[in-house]
Amino acid sequence: MAQVTTGRIYECAGHSQEGHELAANHPVVVVGRQSLIDNQKIAIVVPMTSTRPHYPVHWAVEIEDTNSHAYIRHVKSVHITNIGDSLGTAAPEEMDDIKDGLARELQYDNHDRAMALGREVRPGSLWSASIPNARGLSYEGILLILTSNRDTGMATALAVDARPRRDARLSMPVAVDDSGQPAFAITYQVRSVSTEERLTGYIGDIPDDHLTFAKSALIRCVEP
Repeated sequence: MAQVTTGRIYECAGHSQEGHELAANHPVVVVGRQSLIDNQKIAIVVPMTSTRPHYPVHWAVEIEDTNSHAYIRHVKSVHITNIGDSLGTAAPEEMDDIKDGLARELQYDNHDRAMALGREVRPGSLWSASIPNARGLSYEGILLILTSNRDTGMATALAVDARPRRDARLSMPVAVDDSGQPAFAITYQVRSVSTEERLTGYIGDIPDDHLTFAKSALIRCVEP
């Protein structure tokens, strides 16, 4: 398997498509820190699309070498075994624009949020879900919603796991239920999911300051 490098563009095999999720196989630009790729075998990627998404402009960053746009709203984590042939390299200034766009997207909230099971999918809410994992297979788990949008019916979220990571910067505790059992949002395991098709039950909400920390932790997982 070839070395996966931050800033390069690759073919990528993904999961089955639901709702407005992008098709399973898509070119992607790798934006996650190289240390995550090397140590966790996980790459945070932004899919490429030949169609420029509509307003707001920070949703998409033009990648000159490919005549395509990096679609920030579909940022996700994939296992490096899902990454195929290299297609080119994003320029440093394009990588800066992607990071800035992701930061703006996480803060963007026009309160016109996606819905699931007749309920608004709010940032900071926890949901049980059918989650596509980093290898493209689905499992039943929990998602922490970072942002959602009614127009697309999509949410950006972090996967929640029962085990923290050794590096405390890569996981944060979240209160899932009253059983006393801790759970942890994994800050480099980001998913972009169709809310109506993927979310199966509302669990609760985390405090606003915890949500702010989760968003900041994801940004720190992305290379400048």
